[in-house]
Amino acid sequence: MSGVVLFAFAVLAAWPLSAQLPDETVVARAEGPLGEVTVTAGRLSRAAAAQPHRSPREVAQELVVFEILAQAATQRGLAADPEVRAAVATASVPRLLRAVFEAEHGAQSIPRDALERAYQQNITFFVRPALVVCDHILVTKNKKRPEDPDLDALAANLAAEVLASLERTPARSRDDFRARVDAFRGAAAGLGLEIFAEALPAFPRTGVMVESFSAAAFALEAAGDLAPVVQTQFGYHVVRLDTHLEPLNRTMAAAEDELRARVLPDLRRKAFREWTDALTARYGVALDVDALTAVEGD
Repeated sequence: MSGVVLFAFAVLAAWPLSAQLPDETVVARAEGPLGEVTVTAGRLSRAAAAQPHRSPREVAQELVVFEILAQAATQRGLAADPEVRAAVATASVPRLLRAVFEAEHGAQSIPRDALERAYQQNITFFVRPALVVCDHILVTKNKKRPEDPDLDALAANLAAEVLASLERTPARSRDDFRARVDAFRGAAAGLGLEIFAEALPAFPRTGVMVESFSAAAFALEAAGDLAPVVQTQFGYHVVRLDTHLEPLNRTMAAAEDELRARVLPDLRRKAFREWTDALTARYGVALDVDALTAVEGD
C-alpha cells in the first residue's frame, strides 16, 4: 500500500482551522491501489467539526487511509457486494433528495395563495388584541354561586381567607398558587362548598370571560399580583396574574418568512407523495399482495 503524503498543514495544526481555505483546496493526498486519493479542505472541515477533540492533521490522516482502504476493497471486487450496494443506495438517496427534490421545493417555491391561506388560518398568531394569562381559585357550590344567603356569605368569607393566606405567604409560582387550595379543601367540604384551582388560557379584555372577572384580571399589573375577591355567577374567585401579552398586528408581508417556514413541511410532504406516485407509475411498481399478506400474517 502506498505511503500517505500530507501537506499544507502550516495553518492546520489545531482545530478550529486557523485559516479559511477554499473548500476545493487539497490538503492531503496519497497514491492508492487504484490511483490518487485526495482530501479537500471542505471535507476535512466537516469531518473535523464532528471531532473537535482531534487535530485536523489526525483527521486528515484518517480520511486518506479510509479512501485507500476503499480503493483496496474495490480492487478486491467488494464494491459489488449486495450489502455494499445497499449501503451506497442508502447514502445516495438522501443526497438525491437534497440535490433535486429539496432544491426544487424550497421556501421560495411556495405559491402566494398557499401563504395567504396559511396567514388567514393562523391569523391569531399574527393579529390579536392584548391578552392576559392568569390562574384563579374558585369557591363554589356545584360550580355556581350559592343561592342560600348564609352559605353565600360563608363562601365569600372562605375566598377572603384564601386571599389573606396568599397575601401573607405569596405563591412562588403558578403551581404553588394552585396548590394552595389543598389547605382549604377540608374547610370548604365542612361548609358544604367546593374549592378548586384552574390555570386559564390567555384571554382578551372582552368577549370571553365574565366582565367582573376580566376587569379584575386586566387591572393587575405585575406577575404574581392578586386581585380582590371577585364575585361571579360561578362563585368567588381569587385571581393571580401570570403575564400580560401585548397586542399583535403583523401584516402578511411582515410575517412572510415565518409563514414560509410553517407551510414548507406540509407542502414538501404533498409534493413528495406526488413525486413518488409518479415514479411508481412510471416504473411500473407492482406489489405481490398474496406474499405481502403472508408476511403481515407472520
